[in-house]
Amino acid sequence: MVWGIKMKSEHINKASFGAYIKKCRKAKGMKQSDLAAALDMHIKSVSCFERGETFPSQENIFKLAQI
Repeated sequence: MVWGIKMKSEHINKASFGAYIKKCRKAKGMKQSDLAAALDMHIKSVSCFERGETFPSQENIFKLAQI
């Protein structure tokens, strides 16, 4: 569950997960820099997640769920 939404694992790929992170971030009125600060990471990492280049670590997925 990320940001209160259950996602079916068979449909998750880097691109769709990244798009979902971006959608949720914008819905909360956050900039990438705000999310990066909340996750205690560089803004470039958030950008990579949203572009579907990498998945967040399990630790960061847990942090996303708390935001």
